Amino acid sequence: MHDFSPGLLAEVRLDEALRIFSHALVFASVTAAFLQELVFGVKAKYQRGELKHPRLHSAFSVLGMATAFYALFLNPFGERYVVAGIAAVFWVLFQVKKKKGRGGGKTAPGGS
Repeated sequence: MHDFSPGLLAEVRLDEALRIFSHALVFASVTAAFLQELVFGVKAKYQRGELKHPRLHSAFSVLGMATAFYALFLNPFGERYVVAGIAAVFWVLFQVKKKKGRGGGKTAPGGS
């Protein structure tokens, strides 16, 4: 029989809670960083000086990069596959957006 102390059970629960929180933080922040570029086109708007809240968008980008760095190199919970999966999904979405933007049925300026 195994002897479990209440302290061991609390330690296991805390470890599992930290693992869930870590996965959720990595997923949310990395997704938000990619999503703002996909939806809003932040890079182009920033270069043209058209962003209304550049510090907010910079904060989302830095948070996404910092959590991706944590997940890839420092984490004890194995989120590197989460980051790789998110990056792969957004790579496909960016490719679809690029193809759609090229020949999306729009006519040339001045053409009919």
